[in-house]
Amino acid sequence: MRLAALTRTRIDGDVIEEFVRHTLRFIDDLFVVDNSSLDSSLETLTLLRGEGLPLTIWCDDYFEMRPWIMTNLVRRVFAETAADYVLLLDADEFIKVPSRSDLERALATLPPNAHGLMPWVNYVPTAQDDPTERLVLGRIRYRRRAEAFQYFKAVVSRSFAGRPTATVAQGKHSIEDPEGGAECVELPTVQLAHFPVRSVKQIQCKALLGAPVFIAMGNESNFAHQWQRIYERMQHSTNWNNEEFLSIGLKYLDPNDDGVPEVVFDPLSPVAKIYPESGAELLDVAIRYTRELAVAYARLREELEASRLERSRAGLPATMA
Repeated sequence: MRLAALTRTRIDGDVIEEFVRHTLRFIDDLFVVDNSSLDSSLETLTLLRGEGLPLTIWCDDYFEMRPWIMTNLVRRVFAETAADYVLLLDADEFIKVPSRSDLERALATLPPNAHGLMPWVNYVPTAQDDPTERLVLGRIRYRRRAEAFQYFKAVVSRSFAGRPTATVAQGKHSIEDPEGGAECVELPTVQLAHFPVRSVKQIQCKALLGAPVFIAMGNESNFAHQWQRIYERMQHSTNWNNEEFLSIGLKYLDPNDDGVPEVVFDPLSPVAKIYPESGAELLDVAIRYTRELAVAYARLREELEASRLERSRAGLPATMA
């Protein structure tokens, strides 16, 4: 069985090396798309590829997170490899299964042409964490005992390549096909250890980059509520104490839970981390991101003016956009 994984990263410099080394324990080919990263991610990825790891780096500069972007990337992976399955991951998600053979056995249980769904288990920062520990997997070792709502990430079968109407759903949580043929089956023995909140700087930068994307997409009320909440909180203050940070991590996906979710000690085995991680600060990211937004806006204005001119020459009314 040939396995590949695909991720798209933008500001995961603190965890990207651990993600690559851990993921390659379970798969044959790893494809990472650097989405105009604003930290050290691309430099770290380049160094890792220089070690001879089966790591392919692609780059894009799409501002938004439209499903068609990931759909096209998955089709490209299938076109360029002999992969039977492609695991859709984020750089803060770590395959949680005892071994590669266990992963293959789980995938072998899927019905023909069906896609898999890997359940999230969310790891959270706690007061017991060692703040001097550089390794994310060595520092954050507790997870929620129970998820407030069970999310999944997709494992895409090669059958996807033969279904032109199939798409990757928003967030890579499932596969959709208006013409049918997109059966998705849970893989209960293949979990994804999710580490969304790792430090104050990291989660603030993530929200700063992520929340405006969904505003621009018109999906502010439908997706990424956790980024929106953090983004709004940052508008009042970015000086959070440790208690605030831990609360955000613990209730990242369910802030309305009045209780205190129970956590259990369930560490993942750490991996090597030899390269310097991101040194980007919130202000640095904000400055660079402002320019990036301005460039994207200018590009859209140019396209709009060109469209208006073309319509005018054709004797058609200009658009109202």
